[in-house]
Amino acid sequence: MKKRVRRYGRIVISLLLGVLLLWIITRGQDIEQIGRELRGANYSWIVLAMLCALLSHFTRALRWNMLIGTMGYRTRPLQTFYAVMTGYLSNLAIPRMGEVTRCVSLSKASGTPFNALAGTVLAERVFDLASMLFIVFITIVSQFDFLREFLGRVFLLPLIEKSHANWLPVIIAAAGFILLFALLILYFRKKLRNPQKEPHFSGLNDSSGVF
Repeated sequence: MKKRVRRYGRIVISLLLGVLLLWIITRGQDIEQIGRELRGANYSWIVLAMLCALLSHFTRALRWNMLIGTMGYRTRPLQTFYAVMTGYLSNLAIPRMGEVTRCVSLSKASGTPFNALAGTVLAERVFDLASMLFIVFITIVSQFDFLREFLGRVFLLPLIEKSHANWLPVIIAAAGFILLFALLILYFRKKLRNPQKEPHFSGLNDSSGVF
């Protein structure tokens, strides 16, 4: 009975929190204008976007579940999915709080240690950053001519016209950006090729009484 009360209590609190956040967002807005926009919206695209978002979140939960499984812990996909969605809800209240929240919620639901979950979240972030840098690199290489023309037309030419300066500051800034990008790529490639091994202190588990 107590578990059921707690469960429904959490649902009610979540709904009240959602209503509060909705009120904060719409406070001071033209409600009639919002109603007209909602009535004229094409909800087929909204439903499609929601389905794509749910699929994306579920696949992310499955990836997290696989990372947890590599450490010998077992969590159900629905548990990780609920934890991911709880993290997104926490981000609405406090930005970037979702990573901690989803680890705490999954730790309580599955009994997995919080430290292990935090390590998998860190691994996720490193992989996401490496993937983003790889996509940026591929985009620059494949669309170099377009990007060069776009950057020159939108950024470099207006900057030169406004500052009435020569090309030297622009070249220095561009070279600094390229150098920083290359250093980041080399750093992550080195990390991926030579992962650091955690030290193993055999004396801590030695039953012969080393100490």
